Amino acid sequence: MLEPSREVTADAPPVRAARFELVHESAENDGTLVTPASSDYARPMDPFEVVVDGELFRISERCEPSATVSYDFSWLNGPANGTYGFSIGSSAEPSVGIGSSGASKLSREQLIAQVQTFLDSFYEDGGTGQEDFPDHVPARKR
Repeated sequence: MLEPSREVTADAPPVRAARFELVHESAENDGTLVTPASSDYARPMDPFEVVVDGELFRISERCEPSATVSYDFSWLNGPANGTYGFSIGSSAEPSVGIGSSGASKLSREQLIAQVQTFLDSFYEDGGTGQEDFPDHVPARKR
């Protein structure tokens, strides 16, 4: 079962291809990998919304002074009246596989893969959805 918050690395492979529709996208960020050596590193990407398997998420990024990059995934049409979601982060620690140069930002495709992984875990037998939100119905079944 996927915990609501977990640490991932920028090179974490996606679990499976996600079927998604991009709802809102800023022209300022093309989804490419940005590192601390890049001039845009301190500027978080603009939030964007994406639909994966009928579920609507807003993805936003936080760049912390401690060289960590965190992502918040707000599940807009999910349980608890759209207040439920999850966060992930990466750090500049070499032990997490990113290297000593600092944390790398995740690409748009990697972020969408995280949503798909979260949804798969949430809806699996014995998953968080079944346990904590038994009345919630997946969007694809509404």
